[in-house]
Amino acid sequence: MEFCCNIASTRATKEGAGKQWFLTPLSVLKAAQDKLIAARQVAMPTAMASRAFGHITTALLRDLYDGRVLDTRTRADRQAQAYRTSKTRMYDVMEQLQQTQDTRRMRRSPVWSRLPMAEVSK
Repeated sequence: MEFCCNIASTRATKEGAGKQWFLTPLSVLKAAQDKLIAARQVAMPTAMASRAFGHITTALLRDLYDGRVLDTRTRADRQAQAYRTSKTRMYDVMEQLQQTQDTRRMRRSPVWSRLPMAEVSK
């Protein structure tokens, strides 16, 4: 999933790079959009089923399919921003999961289990 989100984020950022939209032929933009859709179709089913990433994916889809934007350049810029935001959120969740896993390992570590327990008085 991370790989697909990185691909989509990178492509959206490259494609949404400001004035380049005015110089890019429509056929190239359409092909790039098709690649983004293909990457999303790979990542979305897994992400939606995940308890950790489902809410992030829902927010991404909501941002991507915002119907209030009519012109192509603004839509591309907003979609690039949606991918960047989603990627940031995804990395935040991954970091939290890693910290939780590290904490659990530390509790089960043989070094910690050999330390004497101190009594806590009330």
